[in-house]
Amino acid sequence: MNIDHLTISNILIALIILVFIVKRQLAIHVINFKIKLYIILIVVGLSQFTKIHNLDINSNFYLFVTLSLLTVVISGILRAFSSRIFLNTEGVIVRQGTYLTLLLWLLTIAAKYSFSSLWQYSSLSILVTLGLSLMVQRGTTWLLASTKFPENITITKQFLIDAKRKK
Repeated sequence: MNIDHLTISNILIALIILVFIVKRQLAIHVINFKIKLYIILIVVGLSQFTKIHNLDINSNFYLFVTLSLLTVVISGILRAFSSRIFLNTEGVIVRQGTYLTLLLWLLTIAAKYSFSSLWQYSSLSILVTLGLSLMVQRGTTWLLASTKFPENITITKQFLIDAKRKK
């Protein structure tokens, strides 16, 4: 991976987020379709590209972007399918990642690393990759849950509203 354009803050933010993500992926959580954080990650990640002078957009750039998009979208979908989606005792829809989910994260990172040499600024795509991949996973999880437990979506939404009021 070309890290010439990667700042220490980018690396630290990505590592902190990744540790947080892995911890949350393996824990039981109520499903929710909030994507605000993911959009923020994507926007902050995209803002990194504004710092590049003489941005070279060539065929390698397009290949890198295509492979990146395919990787994060497919891995997000697969991670959603690898998670357990079930009802808790209150009838609220919850999900829990499995070790397969964790393995899919590792494979995603390995895949991104394997083609990062295609474009010299590939390291700047870390936050965009995380945000987009998580957004796809969350959307797919919500879709799977609403298909599997359509009658419990309302219960889950109300649970989330009540939990927010208690804060």
